[in-house]
Amino acid sequence: MREVVQARYPVPCVFLQGASGDLGPRDGFVGDPGVADRNGRWLGFAALAALESPLPPDRELQYAGAVMSGASIGVWEARDYGSSRRKEASRFAARRWTFDAEYRGGLPTLADAEADLALWLEREQAAATDHERLESRAMVERATRLMSRVATLPDGETYPLQVHAWSVGEGIWLVLQGEPYQWLQTELRRRLAPRPLVVTTVAADWGASYLPPRDIYDTEIYQESIAVLAPGTLEALVDHLATELLRLK
Repeated sequence: MREVVQARYPVPCVFLQGASGDLGPRDGFVGDPGVADRNGRWLGFAALAALESPLPPDRELQYAGAVMSGASIGVWEARDYGSSRRKEASRFAARRWTFDAEYRGGLPTLADAEADLALWLEREQAAATDHERLESRAMVERATRLMSRVATLPDGETYPLQVHAWSVGEGIWLVLQGEPYQWLQTELRRRLAPRPLVVTTVAADWGASYLPPRDIYDTEIYQESIAVLAPGTLEALVDHLATELLRLK
């Protein structure tokens, strides 16, 4: 991605991840680095297309009338914002706060996680087939991640999820800990319309882990199985953010 973008624009290229806890590339989970390279080029070309499309600063398209030819053709022109909209687009505000998210019931302790890791390491060593060895190795990886997650969780009944928000002109840039499902950004964009919204997640460490919707809990899929926050947290967070971001002027 960086090679594609920086070949056209010789400036630093940074990747920021949106709300994508339930998303992945169309081609993934393979051992071929060429697939990852192709995905990177695909993303790079998409970024270049976006960078080539904006109007000049302080301009917007306005209808300029019709031109008569074989058909009446509408003409649009890039015209100046005007002083009032330019002033509005120049506004900036910032806020940082925490959202107290309730922990999920029955979370394992660090001792539980260590015992689980020891069990799967033992099974990996004793595996009699390649299938058993691969399965055990995957569970060792999960147990290792669980240990690192549990060891860093703050004490108490709630997790202080960090939130950063900037009101930049007509748009909002929201930065969150954790890895929420894409519903967070699609629903917030619906509620905040017509203000543009950019969402960045997995900020200030992974923190709260996955944030799936309520109906995903107890389905035993991976994201739900390692979630540390209670069912309904994502929905409550979206309600909270919609209210707070509307106040951000």
